[in-house]
Amino acid sequence: MAGEHYYISDLHLAPHTRGVNALFDYFIANFAQGAASLTINGDLFNSYYGFKQLKRSFYRDICRQLRGLVGSGTRVDFVGGNRDFLFVKDAPRYGMRGYLDEVYRQLPKDRVAAIHGDGFCLDDRGHQRMRKVLRVLPLRGMNY
Repeated sequence: MAGEHYYISDLHLAPHTRGVNALFDYFIANFAQGAASLTINGDLFNSYYGFKQLKRSFYRDICRQLRGLVGSGTRVDFVGGNRDFLFVKDAPRYGMRGYLDEVYRQLPKDRVAAIHGDGFCLDDRGHQRMRKVLRVLPLRGMNY
């Protein structure tokens, strides 16, 4: 699908989500291959706590699929979600561009913003406090 720009969000992939995992595999093989770009708008993974998690075959295989997309010429942008924002720093290892909060893209006819959105949950004060704590640079820089 040359020239297409795809956006996906909140798949929450995990070893136990077999149905969604199969749909993701199908999407990558049948739609995203050959696309101009794929923007993953957060929460690709149900949880992500650091690079060591990529030693598990489930996570490593997903990243290899995405690296294959990049290798075939598809630009892959990853916007961190509330469950996998730590992956932003690891995305470049697989050829993806990582963005902590948002990415703006100029498409042929429009300018598009991809923002995961948990930052807009202003009434959820507990979440906002936790978000501030977890996203401070010293914690993000830890090697888990």
